[in-house]
Amino acid sequence: MIRFAQSPSLKRRCRGEGSGSIQRHFVEHNKHGKSRYYAQYWYHYEIWQEGQRLVKSSVYIPQTKLHRIQQMNADKESVKAILKELGKIL
Repeated sequence: MIRFAQSPSLKRRCRGEGSGSIQRHFVEHNKHGKSRYYAQYWYHYEIWQEGQRLVKSSVYIPQTKLHRIQQMNADKESVKAILKELGKIL
């Protein structure tokens, strides 16, 4: 029998810890007639309780915290812990 290591994408957060994902959005910045495109990263999240969605929102991820947030999300840490790292208080 062959065993495979569990992929990070198959790991799940504990029930009741909410759900969240990181998304990249491209923004156009016009300065002196020259357009420049750059990426912004946002953490989109939902918090549920007893089958009811309490919060659905998104938070900007500063470039300085991007690597840490990506690591926390890959480790499936709770949404509240990630939001605390971003300075968002629920």
